[in-house]
Amino acid sequence: MGKFVPGNLLSSTIARPNQVLNGYITTTSGFLELLPQGRSCKEACPFASMLALAHLLKTSPSSSLPQPSNNQQNFRSQVLDYLESSSPPQVKQLQQARLPLLTSISQVAAQEWLHPILDFSLPPTQAYQQVSAHQFLEASFKPTLQSGGLPPIVLIAPGGYSEAGINQPGEDNYAVPLAIADCWQAVDCANERWFTGAEFHAYAIHHLLNQRWLIPIPDVWMLGVAIVLAKGIVLVLKLKRHNSVSVVWFILGTALYGLVGLQLYVVGVVLPWLLPSVLFWVLIQPVVRRESNAA
Repeated sequence: MGKFVPGNLLSSTIARPNQVLNGYITTTSGFLELLPQGRSCKEACPFASMLALAHLLKTSPSSSLPQPSNNQQNFRSQVLDYLESSSPPQVKQLQQARLPLLTSISQVAAQEWLHPILDFSLPPTQAYQQVSAHQFLEASFKPTLQSGGLPPIVLIAPGGYSEAGINQPGEDNYAVPLAIADCWQAVDCANERWFTGAEFHAYAIHHLLNQRWLIPIPDVWMLGVAIVLAKGIVLVLKLKRHNSVSVVWFILGTALYGLVGLQLYVVGVVLPWLLPSVLFWVLIQPVVRRESNAA
């Protein structure tokens, strides 16, 4: 799940390659699926990326867009060839989105360093409109148009019942992400038991179209920084025994680190705060106790 698998993943008996834009739907829950560095969508393309590209192309003013045909050429290859020669800046930016090189390297050790993740702090109602089959069939149903009156992207997928799945019953039902379960369900008066694969894809499409996703800094990196910083402070203060440092400065430093993390979150970088802060305070306990005894 979530690893790049080249090849034709859609059987030609279901849909002809010269008439569809196919993409693979396998992904790791919570991560934004992007191609590795050096890979092309001509080999295989994430489903969300392919839909986002198709949507941007469909809404572009160009009159020379490739169209499905009865010839033998793969339609996805036709579209990608067109993009290489002519595409709006937003489309080109989306087409060039790739995983950081370090992510691909870390996957060898079963890690996902700097792998972009979905931002579930965004309410589901701002990312997609969930519609059941019976609601869709009702004449009163009106889809929510995007800004500028653009038509919505429609995903038809299983969900909302225990048997939902593609290969086996229930496999398309996932635990509701904590950010949604703890925050937005109360705000939106929702009480969903499951989070479906289609909803993960809906978040991914929203992020790709808006060029907004999160890059998590690995916990182990910041734990290493906390160890070096705390050990350094303890060593310096032991060498300078006549100098004392108020515990207030450590508290202010921890708070400042939290504020920096919040500011980085605004630009799409997630900085771990709790574990590094706890480890830092554990390691500076000798200094804190000395200051308490001196007081």
